[in-house]
Amino acid sequence: MAHALHHLGDTPLIAAHDVKLQSAPDGVRTGNIEVPLVAYDHLGKPVNLVIKKIPIRMQPKIYEALLQVGFQLHEEIDLPNGEVFLRTGIYDLVSSNAGTLGTPRKVVTTPAAAAN
Repeated sequence: MAHALHHLGDTPLIAAHDVKLQSAPDGVRTGNIEVPLVAYDHLGKPVNLVIKKIPIRMQPKIYEALLQVGFQLHEEIDLPNGEVFLRTGIYDLVSSNAGTLGTPRKVVTTPAAAAN
């Protein structure tokens, strides 16, 4: 029997100074990060995983703006109905620094979602 999955968006925010970006002579900043999302059931068993590698290349004006607001990334994952624990991670492939944040989520089928 198939279980219903619910599409969830997650938008982690990363401070610009937490990502190591290399600067070219023309001021362009480059780097690479990896963003995994892992959903666990109530027993701690992984139920879904999404990993995205993101190359970064930005002009000096964009970098200056990001120093004020940070990187806003939007990633999506399908989750089963019920209680899940979602862990989002950021891995800087240049510096090898990493960080994670986990949050409990309750996924509930709504009448509109059940009709689709």
